[in-house]
Amino acid sequence: MPAPRLDIGGRFVRLKETGKATFAPDEPVNLSPGATGPAARFVVCLSCRDAETRVEHELDRLRAGLEGCRWQLVAGDNGSTDSTPDRVEAWADRANVPVVLYRFEPEPDPGRAMHRLTALADVFAPAQVITLAVEARERPHRIGAFCVVATAEVRAEAAILIRALRTFHAEPVFVVCDRETRAFLKKQGDPGLEFKEGASKSRLGKLDREFRRDVAVGNDFHRVDCIAAKMDAWQWAIDEAGDAMFLDADILPVANLNDGFADELILSPHFHGDNETVSIRKFGIFNAGYLWTNNPAAPGFWRDLYRGRSRFFEQEGMALFAERFGLGLFGRAHNVGFWREPDFDIPGLKSFHVHMTDALDAKANDGLRRKYVEHRQRVADQLAVLGRFDLLDFIKAVA
Repeated sequence: MPAPRLDIGGRFVRLKETGKATFAPDEPVNLSPGATGPAARFVVCLSCRDAETRVEHELDRLRAGLEGCRWQLVAGDNGSTDSTPDRVEAWADRANVPVVLYRFEPEPDPGRAMHRLTALADVFAPAQVITLAVEARERPHRIGAFCVVATAEVRAEAAILIRALRTFHAEPVFVVCDRETRAFLKKQGDPGLEFKEGASKSRLGKLDREFRRDVAVGNDFHRVDCIAAKMDAWQWAIDEAGDAMFLDADILPVANLNDGFADELILSPHFHGDNETVSIRKFGIFNAGYLWTNNPAAPGFWRDLYRGRSRFFEQEGMALFAERFGLGLFGRAHNVGFWREPDFDIPGLKSFHVHMTDALDAKANDGLRRKYVEHRQRVADQLAVLGRFDLLDFIKAVA
């Protein structure tokens, strides 16, 4: 006698006898009305707006995921100004998918926009509801300006940064510095530099007195005063140019730094090599020498993090930017510092974080000094591979 089976809308499930005239499924099975399978029924609530270049692609992906299932499309166009609703109808016709299309007035709240559809989907009960939102993506941002803080001890590194940038970028560079550094950099003949003497000895002394009591000082190497000046430089550049990328003086670009980012604040993860967990807990996820924004509130928020919420200078607390800003990330090809060891084989390199002079070596402890020297040589070798002998000659001349 064949084993008993249960017929669920054309889907057969093997049964096993568990007692007198009592049976149970002999295999894992979902008996709910919306179970996935040939007899499953879904209602897809699609909320879309100004997505004519994406909506058909997203619907194709959805159909592939629901292959073999019966489903109904309930689409709500949220006030599109392009051909999005027409494309939804055309796609449904080609794909032979039943569609009900509503053309709504614009609703800025995504949750409210979707609720209009899910409320209408109740008429299709007991179907299982899937929601999908497809809206226009913002156009990628492009860097409008750069900024840097440079004192006399890192003036050569600032000159190297600017010279390297100019191979790929013509945008203005806003430099907060002292009088000596301003004179040195002006001699380089770059007309795209804007200067503010916000890193004079008196100004830095004032910043140190103002910030030191509130800052989580992690070592004797990093300067509380110069870090505070970073927020001033970033704010100045954003106010002048509308957006800005802050770079530490020891950044060395080897390609254009634009990378298709669309969020309002872009941060650079360390991508620590060895001891990643320990390093993140101590120094933070993100590096404080490489970040971009078009939101003028970001420097002030960072200043507040620095003064009491970050556990290692201004850096460890940078993950808290997510409390207020939409975050994007620079990829691994950006901001490659010695902390990546041993992961230096990175395709499509964009930039290094490296001290190409020995000006700060004496301030570092033995272990950090060794890493500086090793990374400096590693980057010099890479510049030679890239054929950047012009940059190597410039570094030798100013170092």
